[in-house]
Amino acid sequence: MKMLRCLALPVIASCVLLSSQVAADSRQGMHPLQNSRFYGRVGAFYADVDGYYQNHRSDGTSGPKLDYDLLGLDDSQTMPIGEFVWRVTDRLRIQAEYLNISEDNKGAIERDISWGNVDFTAGVAVQTDLDLDIARLLFGYSILKDEVKELGLGIGLHYAEIDISLSGQGSINGTPVASAEEELDEWGALPNVGVYGNYALSPKWLLEGRADWMDMSYSDYSGDLWHVEAGVQYQAFKHVGIALAYRYLELNIEDDDSWEADIDYTGPILYITGNF
Repeated sequence: MKMLRCLALPVIASCVLLSSQVAADSRQGMHPLQNSRFYGRVGAFYADVDGYYQNHRSDGTSGPKLDYDLLGLDDSQTMPIGEFVWRVTDRLRIQAEYLNISEDNKGAIERDISWGNVDFTAGVAVQTDLDLDIARLLFGYSILKDEVKELGLGIGLHYAEIDISLSGQGSINGTPVASAEEELDEWGALPNVGVYGNYALSPKWLLEGRADWMDMSYSDYSGDLWHVEAGVQYQAFKHVGIALAYRYLELNIEDDDSWEADIDYTGPILYITGNF
């Protein structure tokens, strides 16, 4: 709700500006993102974060679920995000996206933690370093497309790489050590299906939306995914635009032999778009 309130003001302001702009703009021609062969965008994702990370030991047991509060990490974060679209034909597209979150913290933990082969005792200062990369690749086909609207379906792949390490005074197999470190550096990839669409209100204004979904398992991997985004794009210049969107990303991915991650990101995104 906090993020929704934060998003409400710019959305209302955009709608007011939009109504006046639509009245002035001609409906002739299409929005540039409707026909540009290539376009890309970079932006900042202002997200509320929730979730946990967990490792699975070789003896078949699981380590603790390390959430952001336990690790002392900030659950409101700003992360860079980038996207690129290639319209191979008028209806066929390839879309790629990447986002990264990096964070670290050093502070006393509130309870005992067993992470891998290392045990950390409550009250000990532990250094936490987290780096998470999420990439998305989609092959889409527009089943409906004209100068005003577009609706497409696609299949794709979501990739996640997690590097999380804890270090500090602890014990290994019951033996105290002044400086112990345990790191989890793993990756996983799962396929998904998606739907996307847009609607040109004018050659300047475009409404966009998309959703990705997956719930499956194969080999040692399993997971589920919801990835939903909606936004509005304003074409400020011939090849440059700005966009405001809102995203909900829920990703659970697990390698049965070694690790699991369950993360939620929710919040607004501000983009700068270039088309050519």
